Amino acid sequence: MLDMELPCFRGHTLEQLNARFKPDASEADIARYLHEVINRCAHSLRT
Repeated sequence: MLDMELPCFRGHTLEQLNARFKPDASEADIARYLHEVINRCAHSLRT
């Protein structure tokens, strides 16, 4: 299904989505990354 020629799947969309999940990161790296994401959201005027 992910191989469909839908516009939303063109280019590097799926690779970029997968990279956001940090599949090769250690648990400590993921925890640090999520802490940074949460801090950015907490201090954002648009969130």
